[in-house]
Amino acid sequence: MARTIISRKQAISDLRELFGLPAEGKRQDDDGCSFCSEKENDTAAFCIDKKHFERYEVLQKLSEYFADKVIDGGWCRVDNITFVWTQFWIELAKKEEEA
Repeated sequence: MARTIISRKQAISDLRELFGLPAEGKRQDDDGCSFCSEKENDTAAFCIDKKHFERYEVLQKLSEYFADKVIDGGWCRVDNITFVWTQFWIELAKKEEEA
């Protein structure tokens, strides 16, 4: 199966919508605190409150989303388990001289 190559910006936009996250710099108004924060170093941190989605649900949604997509020059990285959040990152690959 061929994968569609998408930009980092497209992945961030799609994942914001998939997880029902507000625009940059805003948090959800309900009792949860899920958000996405874009960094200057070409990364975006997604923090999904477990009140909204359990870790297995986040992983399932990410697996389904990336089943037929790949980020041009980047990847999605899921962080370690926490009690409050499931955190994942959209990152651009480091250049060889930076690695």
